[in-house]
Order: sequence, then structure tokens, then C-alpha cells
Amino acid sequence: MTGLAQMDHRIAVIGTALALPGADSLAGFERMTFDAADAFSAPPGAAAAGENWVDRAAYLDDWSGFDYRLFGLSLRDSVIIDPQQRLFLQHCWKAIEAAGYNPMALPGRGAVFSTASDSDFVQLARAAADDAGNYHPFEIEIGSNKEQQALRVSHVLNLRGPSFGVQSACSSGLLVLHTAMQSLALRDCDVALAGGACLPFPLHQGYEYRPGMNLSRSGVIRSFDQDADGMVPGFGCVVFVLKRLEDAVSDRDPILAVLAASAVNNDGSNKASYVAPSSSAVAENLQALLRKGGLEPGAIDFVEAHGSGTYIGDVIEAAALRQVFRASSRAAGGTAVASAKASVGHLDTVAGLVGLLRTIVQIGRGSIAPAANFSVLNPRISFDGTPLFVPTAAAPVGQPLTAIVNALGIGGTNCALLVQSAPPAPAAQGAAGAVLPVRVGASSKERLRAAVARAGAALASTQAGFEALVFTLNRRARGKPFVAHFAGADAAALAAQLAAFDGAALPVSAPEPAPGPGPRAVDLGWSEIDPQARVGLPQAAAVAAPAAAADAAADAAQRLRAIWQAALLLQDVTPQTSFRDAGGHSMLALTMLDDINGAFGTQHDLDWIDQHDRFDQQLAALEAPAGPAQAGRLVKLVRAAQGTPRLRLVLVHASISGYETYRPLAAQLAPDIELLAIDSHNLYADEGQLIRDGAELAALYASQLRAALLERSVPLCLGGWSLGGMLADLMAPLLAPHYRLCGTVAIDSVVYREEHAALFADSALAYFMDQGSLLAERFEADQLQRQARRLQQVFAAERAMARAFVPGSLGLPFLNIVAIGTRKPLADAALLQAFDRAKNDNGWRRQADEPIVRIDADHVQIVDPAHLAMIALHINRFTRSACTTTSS
Repeated sequence: MTGLAQMDHRIAVIGTALALPGADSLAGFERMTFDAADAFSAPPGAAAAGENWVDRAAYLDDWSGFDYRLFGLSLRDSVIIDPQQRLFLQHCWKAIEAAGYNPMALPGRGAVFSTASDSDFVQLARAAADDAGNYHPFEIEIGSNKEQQALRVSHVLNLRGPSFGVQSACSSGLLVLHTAMQSLALRDCDVALAGGACLPFPLHQGYEYRPGMNLSRSGVIRSFDQDADGMVPGFGCVVFVLKRLEDAVSDRDPILAVLAASAVNNDGSNKASYVAPSSSAVAENLQALLRKGGLEPGAIDFVEAHGSGTYIGDVIEAAALRQVFRASSRAAGGTAVASAKASVGHLDTVAGLVGLLRTIVQIGRGSIAPAANFSVLNPRISFDGTPLFVPTAAAPVGQPLTAIVNALGIGGTNCALLVQSAPPAPAAQGAAGAVLPVRVGASSKERLRAAVARAGAALASTQAGFEALVFTLNRRARGKPFVAHFAGADAAALAAQLAAFDGAALPVSAPEPAPGPGPRAVDLGWSEIDPQARVGLPQAAAVAAPAAAADAAADAAQRLRAIWQAALLLQDVTPQTSFRDAGGHSMLALTMLDDINGAFGTQHDLDWIDQHDRFDQQLAALEAPAGPAQAGRLVKLVRAAQGTPRLRLVLVHASISGYETYRPLAAQLAPDIELLAIDSHNLYADEGQLIRDGAELAALYASQLRAALLERSVPLCLGGWSLGGMLADLMAPLLAPHYRLCGTVAIDSVVYREEHAALFADSALAYFMDQGSLLAERFEADQLQRQARRLQQVFAAERAMARAFVPGSLGLPFLNIVAIGTRKPLADAALLQAFDRAKNDNGWRRQADEPIVRIDADHVQIVDPAHLAMIALHINRFTRSACTTTSS
């Protein structure tokens, strides 16, 4: 056999991070598991709420920790991100660090698979946002929708593999792992983040006990026990990093356990009710799992069961286990059965992930852990004739261990994993006493100091070998923008250097130490994440207050500070506060720009924000008197020529596009061409100041160019894409008396004519551009409503300009570049005929011998960087010929 049948489909767990009731580290969870402890408690400040009110659950003590700056987010954006998403993102970062990698430089094709619980956080966020008035509803939806959880991680960490959410009720966690294993086995990805978060809002304060339902009267889960009376909610987050086993061994990754096989099925309808499990279906799934793993039931050391502790659930699951393990034999010890739920509660969609976590700590110790809250087996359960038992004390077994993790979901999806011990780690091969280069990396100079201190603490506390520590530090430093360099032959020598670190970070171009053969990486036990960083819940007052201050203040600094506080939700703004470092991005920049222009009567564009990143820079620019340069503010120098320019190429923006469209073109132009671009007036104008007439807009741009371009001996060539080509044609006669014009260029500027009028109908627009996508690409989908409304108005006004445009007759050389493709096939015969007529010359019909360049792309694709290289080639040829002819 060939192909997948011969491949090793075993998957290694190489890292994990967790936030669980009573445990925030793998070591803490291990202690809790082997102590058979639980984390059930009453919420802080709980008060009696009726005879049947149960105020106990497995609560997460600290859920608000979120180092948003490390992820490039602003506080404004962070407060409307569901805390489940925040937990998941932060623990993905920690899990990658635990695997010994820099989260921003994860090697290979990274995937993210996640699950989350239902939450009413969106209602809380909307209530605050409605009062504050500075969030668009779509921003709230994106921030609170659990479908975005995996996608946000892929975006922040720049991961390019599969990324999506998985939901199957209480078996979702194991289904996430099953999905990740499949993706790795099929080589859709090289590394996978698999996990989930359960922290529904409003925060749990207890529940109403109802006889016959699935929640516990006692407030304690007792899986398989005679006193089991139901489930108790638990909350938290668990993330695993997975790799193909052969890759993990080759890459010297830490291997916590091996996922040897997984199986999934559904109960169907052959059961008591929709919410009840089916013992026969659960048994069938477990038997399928053993077949996939090539094992008999007697090979299983323990079963990490679903163990819900309910009157029906435990009995049905136990019946399924008895069916699978009936008549199986084990030489000694038996097969233990227990559940993590008895310690940390039922974590809804995350439950199966906690089950794997409990399995990993038992495999790591080589010992069976006692079941929490268990004394006597439920009399309705019988394990007679099987090796199954519920352990009441720890039982060392040694390595290797083999286990099953089982999960059931309301609605009938059953999922199970076969988990085994990691293969033995290789012995160290380095020369004893050799001096090893060591790097410690971080994302900023400030974080580097903390990272060095934590690395020193890790040297003192870990049991791992020195070479493994060095290898891990070096690997975690790869790709970090700030790196400190050390060298040492042992832990004591390195610790002394770390303690004496003076904050110096050498260039990252310094030679990297060669990895070579050696021990596996280890979990250093620390993260770059700032443990003090916190993000709470949306508060209407916190958002609304800066706006009120802005209205009352007359001082420029106070008005600008209020705008910054409102945009970024900053408590304090210093002169050195950076917009980018505070998490600013294009959406916030446009909002801030509107507020600044409104408060100060200016007409700045987004380029102004780029040029004035810090608060003091903006304040100085606003307080400076307006000079002559302000008159030419829409004229942008995209690229200067090398030496004295032979030609100035001036390109005008297209509809709802800015000058930046032409940036990729600059590198392709001849070095003696200076490239300027005209930015959009309408894009940044208030609704009442839109210019709706093409001739008026061309006159504004011509006057701005004359004000900005005082040197007039160098010839000009005017042009632009789409509407820009038409505006350039209208500008030409206005500039001809002042400059030497040597030609015009139109990049797919389609002139309206009756014979192809059908192309200008709204119904035909989809064949040439995705209007929704174009708007979203320029300003992001979750822009504020005022921006979305204005953009639609600008688009309508400038489409009307294009329809009214009539080419001039100045007689200049003309380069006509035509896009001959469409976004989707033209099925309508009349529209196809109109398209063919238009694309003969895009409707210009000037001189018979003028050059026409046809490019196989649609209207929007033609300005993609790949096609701009071809356009630049023709512009270089055209301007060389046209300017020579004009000059002579």
C-alpha cells in the first residue's frame, strides 16, 4: 500500500496552557489531580436566594488578565472582545511558548481549531456601547461572536493554515482535537492550536436546583459515586499545541503525550430522548477507537471518562464501558475509571480538553490518580466481570501508559481519544563543559528586561538539563525584535550573566547558535505576557466621559487628549504616547481623524496620522500656523527620482480609493521618473462638503498641484486608474498653460457611451468589482456607521461623475490600458456584446495609431502588484517616447 495508509498518523502534544478553577499551570493541575481535590466554592459575596438556590460552582478566580498591547490591540477594541476570546488568545500564546517557540514565528503552516460556550456578552457590550455611542453594532458582533475565536488567533499570530470553530455541545473539546489530528494527518497544516474557553456572561452566580434535572443539589460532582446527584458548572480555558509525532521528534519538541487515534460517532435516535446518551453508540465508538489503535481493551491503563455525575449519564456511560471491557484481562492493576469533572466541574464545551489534561498529568507521572469526591460505587453501576474500577488512591504504574479519554454531547455526538506516553527522549550529546551561546528575546526593550529576569528564575527552579534550557531559550528568541546575548557552560555561569543584565539588546542579525542534535526543548514555565495587564468589561461611563470633556475644553491639548482617550480608552495620555503602540489601526485612525478635523477645523487625511504618530507630534502640528504646504495637501510624493527627474508622473486616485493604490507601482518605474499622486478629497470630506461634479474636482486637484509643484521645467504626464484617468484628462487643459505636458495615461477608465450603457447599470457592477468587498478592503468591515454611510455617498457621487465624463481634445499622446477580464462570466448576451464594444478602446476613440494595452484582468485586479509591473513597463516605454516627441 502507498500514501496515507503507510503514514504514521500519531500526533504529539508538545505544549499546553490552562486557566482552570484552582490551577493556572500544568504543575498546579497535577497537584490538584493527585490530591483528589476540588475547586467548588460559592462566588464572592454570594447571598441566599431561596431554598433551592445552589450558589456553588468551580469558579475561575482571575479571568480579566489580558496583555492586549502584546497582541497589537487597543484597549478600546479589547473591552468589546468576549472574555472567552481573550482567554483563548492569551493561552494560545502561552501554549506556544510552553512548546518552546516564539508565538509570532511559529514554524510551518499553523492552524487553529477552537470551541466556546454560548454567552450573552454581546448584550452587555451593546448596552455600554449604546450609551457611549462610539462603537458600530458590527464591531460588537465581531468582538462577541464565538465563531471569531479561532480566526482572531490566526490573525494576531499570522497563521495561514485552517482556522475555524467546532461545536458539538459537551463533546466539542475532544471534537476539536479530533479535527486537529485529521488536519495534521492530511498535511493541511504542520502545527495546530486546539482548545477552547468556557466563560459565559453574565458571570455565573449559582443556579436553581430542580429535581429530575441535571444540576447537583449538593454543589459537588461525584462521578460514578453512590451519592452523585448531578453536574456543577465549571469555567476556564485549555489550549494544546499539536504536531505530527515524527516532526515533533525531529524538531526536538517537548512531548507531553501522543494521540494515537480518535473516533467520533452519533447516537442517532435509538435512545430514550434527545438529551440522553446511548450506551450502545458510546460502546461502538470506543470499540472503533481500539480498532484504529490496534489494541485490545486489556491494554488500557485508565479511562478518563465523561463522568458527568448525573443520575442517568454515569449509568449509561458505565454500561458502555462494561460492554467494551467485558471479558478483557489485565495481568495486574486493572483499568481505572475517573473524571476531571469531580475536581473542576463540568466545563461545557471545554470538558473533553480538561479530560485530556488529566490524562497527560497521569502519563507524565507514570501513575494513576485517585478520583475526587468518590467513596462507594453507584449501586446502579456494575463493573463485575471487567477490569474496571474507580481508584481511591494514587497507584504508580510506570511507563509507558495507555489511556482513553471519552466525551459525550447532548444531541448524541460521542468522541474518544487514544492517548499514550511519549517516546523516550534522547540523551544529551553535547560536550560537557562547552560554552554555549544563549539568547533571550522579547517584543520590546521593556519586556526584554522582564524576560531575562524570568529566564534567570527558570534556571533556578527547573529540573531540566542545562542544554535543554539553552536550546529552548534560543528557539524562543528566534524572530523577536529585541534579543539579549549571553554565553555559559553551566547554569551557574549563565545565571550570573542574566542577573547582571544591563538592558542591552544586540542586533538580531548576530549569528544564531546552531541547534544540532541534543535533548528536547522544555517548558520554561514563564511567558512574555505581562501578568499585571488587565481588561475588564465595557463601561459606558469610561467611554462617554472623554467626549464630554472634549466639549467643555477650550485648550488644544485638552481637546486632543480627550479625542485620544475616547478613541483608545486610555486613562492617561503623555506627550510620548504612540498611536500605534497603544493599539491604533486604520479603523481607529479614520475615526480619530474625523474627530480631530471636526474639533480643530482641519482637513487632514490618513497620511497625517501616519506622519504624526505620537501625541506631542499631533499637538505641535495642530498648533503650528498653516503654511503654503497646506494648500497642496492632497499632492503626495510617492517616490523621488534618482538625480534630476526626466519626468514627473502624476496619478489621480480612483473612486473611494486613496493615493496609496499607486505605491506598488513606484519600484517598477524607470529611476528617472518622479511619481506623485493625488489623494481623494471626497474620501475625507464631511458629508456636506462632497464634490459631486468631475470638472469641479479636477479644478481643485489642478490648483493643489500648482500650489505644491512650483518647479515647472520638468515635463508632466498625467493619469490614473478608473475615475482617476478621467479626472487626469479634465486636469490636462487646466495645467497645460503652466507645465510641459507630454501625455496622459488611463488605466481601465471606461468612458460612458450609449452602445455600452448596460455596463454602467447597478446590476452590472458585480461583474467588475465587489462593491461590499471594496469598501471593506479600504476601511475594514467593522468601521463606524458614519464612515460606511459616507463611503456609499462618495461611491454614488463619483460613479455619477464617471457617467457624465466626456474626453477632452487636447491632442496629447495617450496611453490607454484596458482590462479585458471580468470577476465572473458574462452570461447575458446583451451585456457581453456591450462589454466587447467597450473593451475595444474603453470608449475613448481618439487617434487611430495611439497605443492600447490590453491586460487579462478584471477592473480591480488590474492594479494588483502583479499587474502593476506590466503597467509600469508600458508607462516607461510610453513616457520615453512621448516626452521625447513633445520636447523636440
